[in-house]
Amino acid sequence: VIKDRFRDRIMFPLTDQRGNVVGFSGRLLQESPTIAKYVNTPETRIYHKGDLLYGLDLAKEAIRKTATAILVEGEFDVIQGKIHGIDNIVAIKGTALTDSQILTLHRFTEKVSICLDQDMAGIDAQWRGIALLEEKGMLTHVIELPLGKDPDECLRKQPSVFHEAVKKELPIYDLLLKSALSRFNKETLEGKKS
Repeated sequence: VIKDRFRDRIMFPLTDQRGNVVGFSGRLLQESPTIAKYVNTPETRIYHKGDLLYGLDLAKEAIRKTATAILVEGEFDVIQGKIHGIDNIVAIKGTALTDSQILTLHRFTEKVSICLDQDMAGIDAQWRGIALLEEKGMLTHVIELPLGKDPDECLRKQPSVFHEAVKKELPIYDLLLKSALSRFNKETLEGKKS
């Protein structure tokens, strides 16, 4: 039995930074516990998932102009961002930021503001991404979402909350201090030592 790889999925064309279509991504219309939410074109000579930043062809001029790239996880995050006037937004297409994606971003800016999903996978990916960005000498900030599980949901529910979160982005070292202070009691000797 032959089945369409992208059956029952919303399709997204995947383009390189010049706007050339190099592959496709398909998202399930109805979520399933047994079927992958996203399916991409298999790797080819022109499509390498780890090289691609979704939306970069449309965002690169805004990234240059603002000197910042807002880095999110998926297509819907980028689309909602564009709908709400955020033009310097791109997606890593999953949860793993790669060296290749960072080198591509570095051509347009030295500053990246990360805003990944607020689930455990997203939070883990955020810390791994921060380490890679710092290693490559990028100026790294984090946008903390006070509403919704991801930028898409936050923007759909209350766009002003997302815009405010962008304005209040935290430099990475401020985030590390905030994280440490939330885990340890600064009033005790043990907490201060930690």
